[in-house]
Amino acid sequence: MRAIQKLLPNPRHTEVHRIFVKADPEVAWETVRHYDASYIPWIHLLFELRDLPNRLKGKHTIEKELHLGVDQVTERGNGFMILHEEPGHEVVVGSVGQFWHADIPFTHPTREEFKDFNLPGWGKLAWSISVEPYREGSTISLELRTTATDEESWI
Repeated sequence: MRAIQKLLPNPRHTEVHRIFVKADPEVAWETVRHYDASYIPWIHLLFELRDLPNRLKGKHTIEKELHLGVDQVTERGNGFMILHEEPGHEVVVGSVGQFWHADIPFTHPTREEFKDFNLPGWGKLAWSISVEPYREGSTISLELRTTATDEESWI
């Protein structure tokens, strides 16, 4: 069982994407673990759109040198944290927030509190990157799990 399944065991929504690559697991891991997604144009556009209300108020909050790797996303203190990492195999990032707001309020449970956090009014998400050997290469899996702490927050 992967760590993400233990950390968010009963999600209301799950997405899993897998790709098979002709790279050794060590090379695949280093590549995906340190990949900077800000170079993907639509990802950059999503962050620009999310920042639009701030820009209209004269508070541009997106850095000119935006970097969106696992380490950058979790270092900023913006509500995302590494919940688990087994180097070379899996990293799980999680967050608890009110994701339905344009300016997302976050709460900050500890890693140990994340799984059982159930205070009403919050959404929870976890995403993982995992690498496993497959034939002469590797399988890279990206999984997203989301839920809410109560029915009203899910709607």
